Amino acid sequence: MADVEFEDSDFAAATSHLTQAGVAPVDPFCPSLAAVGSDVVASAVGDVDALIRQAMIALAGVAAELSADVDTVHTELRALDARMAGTGA
Repeated sequence: MADVEFEDSDFAAATSHLTQAGVAPVDPFCPSLAAVGSDVVASAVGDVDALIRQAMIALAGVAAELSADVDTVHTELRALDARMAGTGA
C-alpha cells in the first residue's frame, strides 16, 4: 500500500486561511441609518444589518473551530507518518 503523502505547507496555508476567516468583519454596512429618510426603511435596514453581523460572527466562529481541527489533523498525520516510518512512539 502506498504511503499517504501530504505537504506541511498545505496544512499551514489551510490553517492560516481559516484563522483569517475567524476574524469576523462586523462593521455595519450602513453607518447612518437615518440617511435613508424613512423610519420604516431605517428599521428594516437595521434589522438586516443585525442579521448579517450575527451571521458573520457565527461563520467566524466556525472558521476558528475548523482551523483548530485542521491543526489537529496535521499533528495526528505527522505522528502517524513518524510511527509508520519507525521513528515515532
